[in-house]
Amino acid sequence: MYQKDRKKGGGGIIAYFDSSLPSKELKVMKKYKTIEILAVEARLGNNEVIFLGIYRTPKLSDPQPDTHYLERVEEELNNACMWASLKKQIFIITGDLNLERLKPESREGKILADLEEEHGMQCLITKPTRITPTPETLLGVILSNKPNLFRKEGSFNQEICDNHLIYGRFKAISTTA
Repeated sequence: MYQKDRKKGGGGIIAYFDSSLPSKELKVMKKYKTIEILAVEARLGNNEVIFLGIYRTPKLSDPQPDTHYLERVEEELNNACMWASLKKQIFIITGDLNLERLKPESREGKILADLEEEHGMQCLITKPTRITPTPETLLGVILSNKPNLFRKEGSFNQEICDNHLIYGRFKAISTTA
């Protein structure tokens, strides 16, 4: 189990890896202001993979709105992807980015579409991950630059909140040459 607790205000990020899977937490050198990151390196068969668990709190209404906030979000997400791609050839982002993936024409949707295109990633979650009486949104994502490593992915409504649990199952991975 790896976790990165928030310094104040509760919450954080947690990741579980099977004990048979060699893994270790990586120190992310840059301090981010708009996103929280937990980085874990793991070996899947012959592949070394970096997993980035990312959470971005929804920007609450502010009496003096920051007109450059989404630009900083985009810059920090790109920076995190660049860092991961320089460390390992395979990287996977999973988490709640609170960016609406189902509306590619919106500013938030464009951030995700550009991120995918620029870093050769694909979003494996394609159905809404948050269901409320009015909108259905896709806020929880699994982005990978090697989607063929996955056998199955999706979301699960655990019925205790309006955010679904997202998951990805890897294909059987050979450890022999």
